[in-house]
Amino acid sequence: MWPAQMQPWLTQSIFFQRCLNVLKNFSSVAAIVAGINSSSVSRLKRTFEQLSAKSQATLGLISRAVDSERNFAHYKSLLEDAIPPAVPFLGASCAVFVVEGRRVLNRCSFRSLRRIPYLPDLYRGRQPQLFAGR
Repeated sequence: MWPAQMQPWLTQSIFFQRCLNVLKNFSSVAAIVAGINSSSVSRLKRTFEQLSAKSQATLGLISRAVDSERNFAHYKSLLEDAIPPAVPFLGASCAVFVVEGRRVLNRCSFRSLRRIPYLPDLYRGRQPQLFAGR
């Protein structure tokens, strides 16, 4: 596809990201940002050049929301300020941080993986009603 044909698709995905961000669905936002930042999409320089300034600014804001810089500090502040319901993003280092209260150096140890069954408690805290499971 030519850049002019790809630009509407990229603009639509940015709009979709913005809607998911308003709905506080951080998990899906992180998935779309990962897709846009993948090498096969991010190397489409002419397509990104054709985006409007508003779309580029929105992409930058939303990408910053799930950026792994400073151990997801911006994302964690957004999640703390979010009024439930919200769907949190549980990336590997972020999930380990939430469970252990500290960062593990870019790897999941067996000790960390053993604690993953407790992560649904994080989801329960972000929902307005209790789950029927417990």
